[in-house]
Amino acid sequence: MSTVPRTVLLGLSLAFLSPALNAQETGQIINVPYAREYPLGTYDVGGQRVRTITVPLTIALQRADTNRLGISLRLAATASFHKVDIANLDFASVNIGSVVPGVQLWKMFSGRAIIGPYLDLGFASDLNSDTTAWIGTLGVQGEFIFPWHKFELGLEPRLAVTTTWTGTDALKTSFSFAQLQLNARHPLWFRIGSRQPDAGVFVIYREYFGNLELNRNTDNAIEVPREVVAGVSFGAFPAVRLWFVRLYRMSVGFRAGQNVRGFYISFGERQLTRLRPQ
Repeated sequence: MSTVPRTVLLGLSLAFLSPALNAQETGQIINVPYAREYPLGTYDVGGQRVRTITVPLTIALQRADTNRLGISLRLAATASFHKVDIANLDFASVNIGSVVPGVQLWKMFSGRAIIGPYLDLGFASDLNSDTTAWIGTLGVQGEFIFPWHKFELGLEPRLAVTTTWTGTDALKTSFSFAQLQLNARHPLWFRIGSRQPDAGVFVIYREYFGNLELNRNTDNAIEVPREVVAGVSFGAFPAVRLWFVRLYRMSVGFRAGQNVRGFYISFGERQLTRLRPQ
């Protein structure tokens, strides 16, 4: 899988965030690993607004097939903002930053089924207080594709546990969850180059074991037992190439749960590949 162009993502990020620049600032530290779960977005929790940008990068060292394991390197860099000075591109108000690399193995069982465990280990910092923490995530995810008429139906389960190691309580957290994503994609009537793009809808249900704690700087922690995400997507497999630029799948979704809600935009997927019916 190729890299998401950082300059394109940054420009779209600023355009997305600019209408809310004068909104209420985030006054407390928010759960750092949770902030990097959604690539680009804004969400409200406990009356506070958090804005995040995550730049994902995945490099396939060995592509999976039914006869061999696939291996890919992962990297996710995240920044959470109080506010941004668009005119001067002043990012001094970045609240939290993290860089989390990882590795993932993939096993393909057929042309329509793939599953892979992954391990991420990285570093996070609260730039206001110089608080630092290590972040570790162990998980497994899969993708199963079912053709139905002209539709491509996808079933994507995921299971993960994340923890941080730090000397203070500010960035300390640990949570685990089970997730199931359902996709329905339909090819469109036109082509981009040699690719036929598709449009789709998706629903994600995520259940946290023992509840997810957000905002640990208050006497009463804000807990999220589960989340539901719904949205639409547009893209092609493999990705469309225009000159030297690849156009990755874009997803726009709304997520909601007890004590949390927000929008997000995703460019590309963290999976090794999107499978097509044979």
